[in-house]
Amino acid sequence: MTTDRTQLAKLIQRIPDGFIRNTRDDGKGDNYAPHHAVNQLLLLVLGPFCFELVEIHRGDVLERKDSKFLDGKSPVKLHNVVVGATWRLTATVDGERVVVEQTGDVEHADLWQHDGARLKDAESDALKRCAMRLGLGLHLWADGDYVLDRWLPLPPRDGQAEKSGAETPARAVATGAGQGSATPAPDPAPETSGPAVPGKVTAGPDPTPATRKTSRRKTKATEDPPAEPPAPTATAGAAPAAAPAPPAAAGATGNGQADRAATMEELATALGRSLTNCWLRFRRAAQGGELPAQPFAELADAGAVKQLAGDDFALARAWLLDHHDQGAAT
Repeated sequence: MTTDRTQLAKLIQRIPDGFIRNTRDDGKGDNYAPHHAVNQLLLLVLGPFCFELVEIHRGDVLERKDSKFLDGKSPVKLHNVVVGATWRLTATVDGERVVVEQTGDVEHADLWQHDGARLKDAESDALKRCAMRLGLGLHLWADGDYVLDRWLPLPPRDGQAEKSGAETPARAVATGAGQGSATPAPDPAPETSGPAVPGKVTAGPDPTPATRKTSRRKTKATEDPPAEPPAPTATAGAAPAAAPAPPAAAGATGNGQADRAATMEELATALGRSLTNCWLRFRRAAQGGELPAQPFAELADAGAVKQLAGDDFALARAWLLDHHDQGAAT
């Protein structure tokens, strides 16, 4: 059994925020990584892999009433259609052949036109679940309990911490997700002397039943106020020196309207952004440690952003101006 776990360490890193999507436009749904992102990251870290169909699952689809099923009473809407499929992923991780099987389900099976489209939806879900068993995207299921990336950090390279496999292509999309406060790793369990078990990877119970996507818990960050500079020493008989020109305000731009904005509504309008867009960006920045968790990680909605004032508004304006060229203005 190899002792090199470089690929595993890369797989368990958090997927950068630039690849993360939310099931709701207002950001209040569940976070997930789309199929194309998972596929790219698997290829980047592991190279080519085998993904084959094992079994197709068929069943009846029931009608919903008020978005709920009535046990034993809901009428059957579709008969014997594809409702899921089991797929097998085979890859080489740190020199060892690994085989994982997972079942993906068809979300909203009644909305697809035919079984072919339903099978593709099940395939996408199964790929994400297989990748999760290898560590990729596991943090989306673990939520705030995720600590594996700190227990197995990336090995150093040339005296510096190596970047994860996912971070390099994502740099043009967004910076990586914040790691939160440090948590000491427990003592690793002693390795057994017996041979490694080949073949299919088995895992414990589904970490989050009845859902394929789980939101990540917000992390907090604190900032120490900068130390005040020492007062200048006066020289006897000398004329006081002219005060130096104040430095440009943080985030100052050529957009005079944005620099002079006194409310979040004025600032958002000057930057061509909606308050909802500002709210989503503040939340991501607070999760990544770029902004204090209070109040930015606790903003409930765009209406709460509208109420920012005083030092909170000044910090929000400076951050938005500094990052104006990043992210879509929607």
